[in-house]
Amino acid sequence: MIYAEEDDALRMRWALVCSVPDASLVDRLSDFSSWFLNEVTKVAASVNIYARFEERPKVAMHVPVGNFEACAAAYEKIRINWPSVMFVLHILPEKNAPEYEWMRNL
Repeated sequence: MIYAEEDDALRMRWALVCSVPDASLVDRLSDFSSWFLNEVTKVAASVNIYARFEERPKVAMHVPVGNFEACAAAYEKIRINWPSVMFVLHILPEKNAPEYEWMRNL
């Protein structure tokens, strides 16, 4: 018998895009994102939803705040270079940031 927690092939591959002013925060935000998605997994399990993620992102990228072209390029780079990625966690610079609308369309 195979248990889901033992089979990494069942875990969703993900990427991280950080639209923040300070590029040096990407490593810390990657750690936070790993913790956050682990918590999402626990909550999902409590309501009988399967949402398990790999422990770390396939890639973590910084994009300048307010730069649509950089956001689009990051998403395209993920699509081309990491085709197994099914989920992109995008850290926004502030509430209601333009990046929120952009990422919904990319």
